[in-house]
Amino acid sequence: MEDYDFNKALEDLKKGLQTVGNEVGKVFNSQTAQNISDTITREKKKLEIKGQIGLHQRAIAKAYQRIGEAYYKKEDMKNYADLLALLDSNHKLIEMLNQQLEDLSK
Repeated sequence: MEDYDFNKALEDLKKGLQTVGNEVGKVFNSQTAQNISDTITREKKKLEIKGQIGLHQRAIAKAYQRIGEAYYKKEDMKNYADLLALLDSNHKLIEMLNQQLEDLSK
């Protein structure tokens, strides 16, 4: 029967634990980097959507301004059917963009 070398067994165990620790560290670091990258991409997309929402809100404000001016001047609103359609489409687009924003926040 061979003599059991406790120091060698302890050294082997230490090397094994270091290897496992190094592998876990590599996985953790790559996952952390991927999480950071995913977060940056998601936040960038959110900012783009918020910018689009702002554009559509300004278009709505301008359309309401034109409608107000037409009302003040007592113009026939039948001439503003395209403007009313623009308002509807911009409101729907904002709803859709807000839903996308909400989905990204989950």
